[in-house]
Amino acid sequence: MHAGKLVFAQLTSHLPLSTFRRCVTAYGGEHKVKSFSCLEQFLCLAFTQLTYRESLRTQSQNTLFTTERIRWTFAVLGCLSS
Repeated sequence: MHAGKLVFAQLTSHLPLSTFRRCVTAYGGEHKVKSFSCLEQFLCLAFTQLTYRESLRTQSQNTLFTTERIRWTFAVLGCLSS
């Protein structure tokens, strides 16, 4: 069984999340958000880009399909601390 961090978790650990959150706040990105935050959307889109999806349709299908799994993964890894 794999004991280390996943590659995607290693990549996202280098993101400037404070800058990202500051931009989201400055532009009102979380206005009227019910369950799918800007950070979660960004991480899902980054994941689909890294997995070489061919079109926006396949990206959105992958995003909708894996949203809950990605949320759970990042919650377990501690990337989505509130």
